[in-house]
Amino acid sequence: MIAIGLLFHSGRAARGDKKESPGETVRTGGFGSVWEILNAIGQMVVASILWAVCCLPVVTIGPACAALYYTVVKVIRRDRSTVTEAFFHSLKENFRQGLYINLIFLTIGAAVSLIALPHIGSWLNDHSPDTALYVSAGLFLMFVWMLPYIYPVLSRFCYSNLRVFQFVVLIGVRYFYITILLLALLAAAVFFTVNNPVFLIIIPALYDFIASLLLEPIFRKYSLADDHGHFDLWYAKDESQPPK
Repeated sequence: MIAIGLLFHSGRAARGDKKESPGETVRTGGFGSVWEILNAIGQMVVASILWAVCCLPVVTIGPACAALYYTVVKVIRRDRSTVTEAFFHSLKENFRQGLYINLIFLTIGAAVSLIALPHIGSWLNDHSPDTALYVSAGLFLMFVWMLPYIYPVLSRFCYSNLRVFQFVVLIGVRYFYITILLLALLAAAVFFTVNNPVFLIIIPALYDFIASLLLEPIFRKYSLADDHGHFDLWYAKDESQPPK
């Protein structure tokens, strides 16, 4: 019921956005009808399946996550292109950079495991954590804090790898409460999917849909307006300001 309510809310927002971007093609009916809602759910299922398949090699999780966010916002929220066309366009466009960023995250995960695992047993016995556990906890928190932002930012802006991480840290701290909400939403999505694996066919796209309602207002603050002060609510990646 919450998800359906958000679909109705998103439809009303899309209709109201048209005045800010005269050249944009938006849903004239939003998600105001049962057919629109069913169509959006079907698009989420297709996008989630494409994401799951592209995540199978593990090292491609990063590009797949960027492509999923790109597709959810561009196709499901803004009614541009098709799911498969948008997904594979973003996957190709962000593949190399997403691969690098994903390898960095995998390295952090491996480092946390190598540092922490040998010391967990002693900590459980005497409850006195040593420096290694503090270091691994710090790395883990850094990884978790960046996770809700890193791949949406990759799909949204044309930044170098270093600037992507700088921007993610900036907005993660500046929008602290939104970060907490996103982490709670992500944890709920993971928990629900692990306990009900069949919902893997929709939960990933549904998570990005809800997360985009929090993320897109932030991203717009770092997107350049045109000469008339309008923002294209589906963005061009080369129209972005560096983080400050």
